Amino acid sequence: MKHIVLAYHHFVKNSYDKKSKLYIDEVRFRSHLLSLMESNYKPTISLADCMNETNTFHITIDDGYLNFYNIAYPILKELNIPATLFVPTSRIGITCFEEDYGTNQTYCSKEQLLEFVASGLINVESHGHGHIKLSNHSYREQYEDVEKSLDIFSSLGLKSNVFCYPYGLYNEDTVRILKLLDFNYSCSTVTGVNKTIDEYKIERLAPDSTMNGNDLIKLIKLYK
Repeated sequence: MKHIVLAYHHFVKNSYDKKSKLYIDEVRFRSHLLSLMESNYKPTISLADCMNETNTFHITIDDGYLNFYNIAYPILKELNIPATLFVPTSRIGITCFEEDYGTNQTYCSKEQLLEFVASGLINVESHGHGHIKLSNHSYREQYEDVEKSLDIFSSLGLKSNVFCYPYGLYNEDTVRILKLLDFNYSCSTVTGVNKTIDEYKIERLAPDSTMNGNDLIKLIKLYK
């Protein structure tokens, strides 16, 4: 049994727009989705459904960059494939310089997040508040960061019970905090297809910008 969770960050219109392997062009993204369905993997409405049903897949997108709204979201709507967007709440609706990419990045606005939820297709969940490396911080600092994200979700009329570790970093304190704050699942950066399920270390596959749909299916088949 495989419970496939895919992880994406950035999307671009054309392959020549790529700035790194994290930037997936719309042709390849569509190819990933179609190949999964042609290979009899079923899309699920939520991460929880993916974990509770066999031979399923769920799309996750980290950080909530505006290029998700402009490029990937229309494709998901067209194909009627649900996804989960993990949002660091301190960055909702802002543009800021990011050292990881060496350029300014723009994030989805609160209006766009509410549009996602209203569509019934996109789940908006917590990626913490400050997008900090949680395992580098004390229990109290971690708790305050995660709780702040929930407070902002609440101010938007939203709830979150699925988390994604920024940078994939966490420790035992992080897991204790997530359980205390009623999170049911958390996504990691551990590569795999969840043949067995650890609710607070959900494995994901992150297709890079060189992979088409057939390449993705070949990658999945490596995890027998």
